[in-house]
Amino acid sequence: MRDLNNITFVRDWQPTGITSAIVHNIETYGNYAVIAHYTAGIRILNISNPSNPVEVAWYDTYPSSNSTNFSGCWGVYKFSSGKIIGSDISNGLFVIKTNFIMTEIPEENNSNAKDYKLNQNFPNPFNPVTNIKFSLKENSKVSLKIYSIQGKEVADIINDRRDGEITKLILTPVNII
Repeated sequence: MRDLNNITFVRDWQPTGITSAIVHNIETYGNYAVIAHYTAGIRILNISNPSNPVEVAWYDTYPSSNSTNFSGCWGVYKFSSGKIIGSDISNGLFVIKTNFIMTEIPEENNSNAKDYKLNQNFPNPFNPVTNIKFSLKENSKVSLKIYSIQGKEVADIINDRRDGEITKLILTPVNII
């Protein structure tokens, strides 16, 4: 939600193959939502594109059922360390560490921002691949670089002109090192 005075429905979401489990509690962290999904366990979504949320991780704390019962995971909390606490009514407390970092990409004040769109790479970080998608309004000079978590440039992927079209890249550690 961006404006509490103007709440609008964008999209609903249900885990693939699970139609009856109930959402209880959601915590958002930048572009991610961590969900206590009762009998479907802990679910983590990339919500950088709210009209197309993508499940990036999950852990089933209540594997015996995916029913509409009030059983299973009813609370989640993410710590700055990356660990997630999931509280399950029947099975106790779960401490989970993800193998990716949930960060928020700060928006830059760029007057040309409307001339391009850069989607969040997925998965982030990548192992063994990541997908990068961007689109341009018109033929433009493009510079796309990859940085380590320490801020060190590790690869210069694109440094040339591109047509005004959607570009999709699939990167592996081999083609960036």
